[in-house]
Amino acid sequence: RKNGILRRLGASPLTRAEVIAGKLLGRAVVAAVQVGIFVLIGLLIFRIEWGTSPVALVMLLSTFIFCAAAIGLLGGTLFASPQAASGVGVTISLVMSAIGGCWWPSEVMPAWLRGAGWALPTSWAVNGLHEVISWGGGLRDILPHCAVIALIGVVAAGGAVRRLRVSD
Repeated sequence: RKNGILRRLGASPLTRAEVIAGKLLGRAVVAAVQVGIFVLIGLLIFRIEWGTSPVALVMLLSTFIFCAAAIGLLGGTLFASPQAASGVGVTISLVMSAIGGCWWPSEVMPAWLRGAGWALPTSWAVNGLHEVISWGGGLRDILPHCAVIALIGVVAAGGAVRRLRVSD
């Protein structure tokens, strides 16, 4: 938006959905490379055992990457400046991480907060990772997690498409 790229894309025959899909794919690819590097570092340097089902792990991480990218794009459509989007995005990420069980076990939180956490993709992702890594779960065990995370991502992407204004 700052460099006028959205305005130029608005003059092209692309739909808003295609613009968001392209942005989403680009961000998801970058995130997938980052996650892949972290998984490899964990495996090779720290000897982390990632469970017995690499397919389940990849599926869960891929679904979460899609969801995070979609939420980020939605945030970009809600704020006029990159600084505002970044500041609010960081704050929301930190809150979602804390409530979702990324910082500490959700069992130490009050029941009402633990229940509220299930509205966030972080809770589903952390629980799915526990299923795969800690309990040896497979693809069938994390499909509900992936479905909820994907649904949140689709809703966020749909919101981004709806809110995108290319004329800004």
